[in-house]
Amino acid sequence: MMFKGIALGFAAALLALGFGGAAQASLLGQTVTCSLPDRFTCESLTGGVVGGGTEFRVFEITQFLGADVRVDYWDIDLDENSISMRFLDGASSFGSFPVFRVTLGDLFWSNDPTATITGITNFTSNADVTGMEADDVSVAANALTIDFGGTIWRQGGFISFDLVTTHSALPEPATLALFGLGLAGLGFAARRRRTLQGLGG
Repeated sequence: MMFKGIALGFAAALLALGFGGAAQASLLGQTVTCSLPDRFTCESLTGGVVGGGTEFRVFEITQFLGADVRVDYWDIDLDENSISMRFLDGASSFGSFPVFRVTLGDLFWSNDPTATITGITNFTSNADVTGMEADDVSVAANALTIDFGGTIWRQGGFISFDLVTTHSALPEPATLALFGLGLAGLGFAARRRRTLQGLGG
């Protein structure tokens, strides 16, 4: 009876350790995409790979005195599970763009392939951004869209937010190994008890 109690306790501890918490989903090392309306370009600075610094720069080519001039607007930086954008130009109003969206796609997770983005949290912006709120960010499957229509940005304007994800309850390989070890411990304890009972009879 004592061996059974010890084995049960051991198995319970292993199960608690294995299923107690899931690793936080991470974008590090993944390759994401960026798309914009026709006149703007989303330039990849790291090949779209997350974790190598600023991943994208948004710019457009405009005409000035008959020559093409490049105007850089935003730097987009993706981190482990967050996104930030910094405005580079002097000042611009996007009120004249009823539809102006940046879409980041292929947001898959390096350490949890079952994770899916369900929303954002901790949205912040500084005083150099007007008209931008958390509601301007929408998610669908493994893509995220930021709507800039009706916003005003000044140089140094900054927004950031964290991604909220869900994942399936499928245990990871290490968890399954711990679970198997717990079951083996139970089997060993039961066999030993039977052996001892046979010797005592």
